[in-house]
Amino acid sequence: YCATQGLFEPTGVCEEGYYCPEACEDAQCGNKDTDTASPDDGGKCPVGKFCAHGTWTNPHSGMTEARGAVNPVTCAPGTHAAMEMMSECDPCPAGSWCNPSEDASTAHTPQICGAGHYCLTGTSHSTQYPCPTGSYNSMTGLSEKSQCTLCDGGKYCSAERLTAPVGDCPAGVWCEEGVAATNAATGELGGSGGQCPMGHYCPEGTTLAQENPCTAGTFNPDDGSVSPAACQSCTPGYYCGSQGLAMVTDIVEEGYYAPGGCSDAQCSNTGGQCAKAQKCPTITVPAIVTMAGTLTTSATVNPDACPPGYHQPDMGEADCVICPDGFYCVPEEDDPQPCPAGTYCTGAIGYTRPQCPPGSFSNVAEQRVVTDCQLCPAGQYCSGNGNTGSDGQCVAGKWCTSGAAVADGTTGTLGGSTGNCPVGHYCPSGTESATENPCPSGTYQPATLQTDPDACLPCDAGYYCAGDGMAAITGVCAAGYYCPGGCSDAQCKNIAGDSIGHICAAGTKCPVTTVSLAVQLVVGTTTDKGATSPENCASGEYSGSSGAAACDPCPATKWCGIGDATGTTCPAGSYCPEGTGVNQPKCPEGTFLATTGHDEVDDCSLCSPGKFCSGTG
Repeated sequence: YCATQGLFEPTGVCEEGYYCPEACEDAQCGNKDTDTASPDDGGKCPVGKFCAHGTWTNPHSGMTEARGAVNPVTCAPGTHAAMEMMSECDPCPAGSWCNPSEDASTAHTPQICGAGHYCLTGTSHSTQYPCPTGSYNSMTGLSEKSQCTLCDGGKYCSAERLTAPVGDCPAGVWCEEGVAATNAATGELGGSGGQCPMGHYCPEGTTLAQENPCTAGTFNPDDGSVSPAACQSCTPGYYCGSQGLAMVTDIVEEGYYAPGGCSDAQCSNTGGQCAKAQKCPTITVPAIVTMAGTLTTSATVNPDACPPGYHQPDMGEADCVICPDGFYCVPEEDDPQPCPAGTYCTGAIGYTRPQCPPGSFSNVAEQRVVTDCQLCPAGQYCSGNGNTGSDGQCVAGKWCTSGAAVADGTTGTLGGSTGNCPVGHYCPSGTESATENPCPSGTYQPATLQTDPDACLPCDAGYYCAGDGMAAITGVCAAGYYCPGGCSDAQCKNIAGDSIGHICAAGTKCPVTTVSLAVQLVVGTTTDKGATSPENCASGEYSGSSGAAACDPCPATKWCGIGDATGTTCPAGSYCPEGTGVNQPKCPEGTFLATTGHDEVDDCSLCSPGKFCSGTG
């Protein structure tokens, strides 16, 4: 523009948003911008166009310089100018399209996106973005592909730009949503559909794969089925326990029969249960693949009676069960019978029942195993089989703690504890243990098989037998004591009846002597023997206290008679050396001794002068 007179070059460039064709006097070419002016005269850039700076080569200087807009420029497709004085066009907004060449009005006004399409920001024509196959759009103004509606359930959309689904999906397939073809393939936006699965059928317009399942009691091993006629009745001997099965579920339960079409394991809809007190075995049928694997057996309804040793208390069982322990089972009885006393029943027991063996018995019913039979009680024997009690007492000379099969104590097959009456004891008939009847203290018994207490021998005189059940003498009577026989301790206190025992009194002795024949003891032997009775001290000896094993010589100045405990003072006319007995030495003739208590001959005095002493003493 040239703002003043006398210029040799333009004053400046036209302002952006304005255009200056020629002879403009200011940057906005206001001298030409009038309401009545032609659109090409200059001034404000009109709606639908933009006026921006560019460059040109100045003919005077030869330099490239900025240049304002000479003429308004129409907005390109996908853009628009909604106001005057725009220096650039705005992108066409999402949900609309803009293209002056297609519709001149869109140069300044975006057009709403049509049905079957979507319009991103800058969309340049009305059909630029079609909704893809597998979808449709019945609305206008969509701005994103994801806003296209997935084809409806049971329908298919096989073309672009659809405003509604083409039609129903054909029979044999299912179309949940987004299906783009008659084979149920899905389109670009995804979805779900496919061939009708096994166990189902799909008529025309089926929406879901599991929409039409075959009913319980039927199955369908094929896919692509179009009607319920494809569902087959469940194979005889098997059941189809739920709807929508591609194969049978499994064999029916044992004890039930299945003619076909069964909907549960007991075939309650077409078959049933075998009767009580019967068994229903299985038979072989052609192999068939089931949900439980490949099976080759099926149920049957031919009942049989339970054999001996078996029973069946319930209905619907394929076989009889083994008789319970403690009972026997026979066809004549509906229920198991208690195993009687004297017998035991384990496993399949029928007419023949095992009996308790010799040496045992059972006095109660329902015993299960042989070890339930009790060993014959103590002191008794149980002979033969099937005892319900004992037969009598074991014989004398034997002991029977348990399990005796005969009177002499022999045990049976279950064992037990019996034997000969041991040394030191006696066993009358019915003795229950080896140590039941010991010989009492003070006696012994060296032999076995003894039957009564008279067999217990009193302990030998001079010895003692300590404790019950002695098989031999315990030891020798203690020195200073005497054991007349039957003593239970070394002092023979049991015979004496006190705590001292048979002690030798003063004036007597009780020695331990040696014998020529050794005596058997509990431990070892001995040639010693204790006193059997007190022995008086001899003349010239004494014992001054009780319990002496030997007598001492009579002390000097005294003489001691038989059994003397203290001695007597030597009399006048005699003298008493040590060991003087009843015959005291006399003073010799010609001497005398007028006093007592002397022990030497020298103590005798010569006869006094004028006297004579005739004789001795």
